[in-house]
Amino acid sequence: MKIHDTVTFEGIDNFNRPVFKSINKDSKGNIYRYGYTCLLFDQNITKTKIMKWFEPVETLEYFGRAFNCEPTGGQYTVKII
Repeated sequence: MKIHDTVTFEGIDNFNRPVFKSINKDSKGNIYRYGYTCLLFDQNITKTKIMKWFEPVETLEYFGRAFNCEPTGGQYTVKII
């Protein structure tokens, strides 16, 4: 399985979706965000709890370049650190 990107937990957006951001920038300096839309989380959840829940998950949906973006589609295999 090819890893598309390496991401870290950024936070819970205004729609209660967990958002992960790329730890690398592309050639234009953009940082990509990915998320999960199948399960919503409380705004106050800790990173530890998120990481435990997402431990087996490797596929996230592309959200765009900014926090609170609408998902633009596409499932990507990521490494969550």
